[in-house]
Amino acid sequence: MALLLGNGPVIEEMLEVNPFAGLNQKEETRELMILLEPKQVEELFSVCKYEHQRLFLLLALTMGMRHGELLSLKWQDIFLDKGFIRLRAENTKARKTRILPLIPFVVEYLKRYKRDSEYVIAFLGKLIVTFRKELAEHKEPESRLSWDASELRIHDLRHNTALTL
Repeated sequence: MALLLGNGPVIEEMLEVNPFAGLNQKEETRELMILLEPKQVEELFSVCKYEHQRLFLLLALTMGMRHGELLSLKWQDIFLDKGFIRLRAENTKARKTRILPLIPFVVEYLKRYKRDSEYVIAFLGKLIVTFRKELAEHKEPESRLSWDASELRIHDLRHNTALTL
């Protein structure tokens, strides 16, 4: 059996004892990913009361951005004329700058949506700090979904993007 130690040498010998025995392992608690049907996506957009909610969903579903990346996105990082978004290193999970190409209809939507606030996802000029609560606050019968979205996570939207590429 070969054992590779990080970026170091490969040790080729039989181990008598499992070097990882006794380490506490976290139990797998990850829920299943929710994959949305096109009808469910349409319904999500239809229950959004405000434009910033629709923009959040649009970017989450088309760009595959994480929750924090969406909420920290500033207009200065959107290059509509060149067709890309720059995610700054300090706002990404890997702490590396990422460049995301924009889909043409998203460019058009962003041009129509453009606001004076510093942040893209803002309401009345104020930064939004969480989106989950807003999405769950639909109490009126006409704004309820026909399906149970209580388990839907913003991260599921990111995974839906990857599956539709």
